Parts: sequence; structure tokens; C-alpha cells
Amino acid sequence: MKKVLIVDDDELILDLLSEFLSQHGFSVYIASNVSVGYEKYCEQEPDIVLSDVIMEEETGFDLYEKIKMLNPNVKFIFMTGYEYDDNIIQKIESFGNKWIAKPIKFDDLLELIESEW
Repeated sequence: MKKVLIVDDDELILDLLSEFLSQHGFSVYIASNVSVGYEKYCEQEPDIVLSDVIMEEETGFDLYEKIKMLNPNVKFIFMTGYEYDDNIIQKIESFGNKWIAKPIKFDDLLELIESEW
């Protein structure tokens, strides 16, 4: 069973995505901030990380850079409500990662995750 870590400071998004991905056969771990997300990554070693870009204390970019030091081949998908912010999208693309716009369409997310394997 593939393991997914979801990091977002919005509890509703965590609940909805966790439920959806669990129903599709994934083991799901959640974190509401970067520090907890990093701890869970180290403990669970998920196959893929879904992270919001903009959170209260640190960003999804911070999390990606921390995890990348541990695992240079980490599969990481950014979630953003700022799809029209060229700076954010350019930074995501400079990392070579995929991204999905909020509000998230579940079928698009599932397709994006499955494309990583």
C-alpha cells in the first residue's frame, strides 16, 4: 500500500484529502504544519508528499528543501491557491515538481499522484 503524507494548515483540506485518498487505497498521514510534517516524513517514510505552499509559519518550499536533504528523490506535489502567481509557479517548476491548484478536483489529484509511479 502506497503511503501519502499531506501537509496543510487547513484542517478541512486535511480531512477531505485524507478521507478521499484512504478510500482509494492509500495509507495517509497528515500534518498541519511544516515541523510536524517533517517529523512524520522521518517516521513514516511516505512514498509521496502533498504540501500546501503557503502556511502560517513556514512554507511548503521549506518542507521540500528539508526533506530533499534526506531524500533527493522525494516525490513531492505542491498544492496552491495561488495558481496565477507566477513567482510561486516558477519556484515550483524550478524544483522540477508537479503542482495542483486549489480548490482541488479529486480526480485530477488522483491522476497526478498515480502519474508519479
